[in-house]
Amino acid sequence: MILVSWPYLSVILELSKEPIPTTLILQVPLILVDSYYYGKFVVAPLNAVFYNVFSTHAGPDLYGVESPAYYFINLMLNFNLVLLASLFSLPMLVSIIAVG
Repeated sequence: MILVSWPYLSVILELSKEPIPTTLILQVPLILVDSYYYGKFVVAPLNAVFYNVFSTHAGPDLYGVESPAYYFINLMLNFNLVLLASLFSLPMLVSIIAVG
């Protein structure tokens, strides 16, 4: 949707200093548009969570459930150097605080 596209990123980042007004500014138009086209009150992101997490008829089994190793391997393939740097960042931060 146009409200969350690249030309408006600087406005969104500026607004993100205040999370509640930003959420209202971004979500209210999205809810209004979704509700208009569905013909009833709809919060689409919330419906996605309800369907994928709390559903009894499909939920996560619809696309398959993977072990944690699968996600770690995908992280290594997609973000190899960044992932390794992020894994060492917290211990390094703790050690810097402890020494300094």
